[in-house]
Amino acid sequence: MKLTVRNPSTPAEDLKAIQDEKYDAVFTDDLYARKIVNQAGSGRNFHIAGYNGMTVATDISPKITTVNSNLTAAGQVAVDYLFEQHKFAKNVVKLEPYLVEGETF
Repeated sequence: MKLTVRNPSTPAEDLKAIQDEKYDAVFTDDLYARKIVNQAGSGRNFHIAGYNGMTVATDISPKITTVNSNLTAAGQVAVDYLFEQHKFAKNVVKLEPYLVEGETF
């Protein structure tokens, strides 16, 4: 297992590093995952997953596996809280992120 945090670079530079280092998997945000997948084309030989659950990951082929942070539910909780439509114990709300399976992992 190798964990690498890179300085800001381009998708092309990162794809070269992924291929040179023979990474099995890459985790990044959805938008950058899409850029890497587009840069790699059909010759992608590694898994990639993103986070945020953005439509750029889930609505374009190949669909990118992503962790959806459940921001829609968070927004609804915020509205309910602001308009006091719901009482929250100790003002704490627990929202669960969820996995959206795609074609890249």
